[in-house]
Amino acid sequence: MGELIGHPDQGGSTLEQQLAKNLYTQGRSGISVEAEQVVLAIKLNVSYTKAQILQMYAEVAYYGNNYYGLRAASCGYFGTEPAQLSWPEAAVLAGVVNAPTVDDPRSNPQNARARETHVVGRLVAVGDLTPTQGKLVLGQRINLVDTGCTS
Repeated sequence: MGELIGHPDQGGSTLEQQLAKNLYTQGRSGISVEAEQVVLAIKLNVSYTKAQILQMYAEVAYYGNNYYGLRAASCGYFGTEPAQLSWPEAAVLAGVVNAPTVDDPRSNPQNARARETHVVGRLVAVGDLTPTQGKLVLGQRINLVDTGCTS
């Protein structure tokens, strides 16, 4: 059946289950809904590549401040398109999606910074960044904007 993406989060759901919840069972709860999410997650895993699942999730996930989807969050927080994000900005968004209210970079900058540090640490741990690159990323500061994207 294949390996599911990621490790269970505190709620015990995989990325596929979270995507299934966001796409198909939003606003519903209960044991039968959770079972439905597992079945849908398996179907997603069989039907799409891991990269496609991650992209779909990023397009519908909640990033705080009423930003749903990566583009809305990227434009809303940083005034830039996702493809133009700096490493620190991308790390903040990867971190904030975990707990959008708790790790909100506007209302809880210390929590957001801690999550950014965690994300960069994971990128170093899995070899996507070297330790030197990780230190450089963490040495850069992010600038939040209120203007959004211009295009």
